[in-house]
Amino acid sequence: MMSNINDQVNTENRNTATLGGILTMIESIYQIADGVLDKQATHYQLEEVLEIISERATLALMDIEELKQQIIGLVDLGE
Repeated sequence: MMSNINDQVNTENRNTATLGGILTMIESIYQIADGVLDKQATHYQLEEVLEIISERATLALMDIEELKQQIIGLVDLGE
């Protein structure tokens, strides 16, 4: 089970944030959490899953901040 979760970790280049990318990341967090809740997991497995979820949530927040800066830049160009 844990190897499947680890295989899902996104390793693509993170240069440009998009709403679609952020949505995909949030959906993957949900799928991981839902998959773990559907099965009985050991304490170690739960810790590992929480670490993966935390990492993905951090990446999503970073992408949201990047997207915000892109939008601010576009607004500044339009003025």
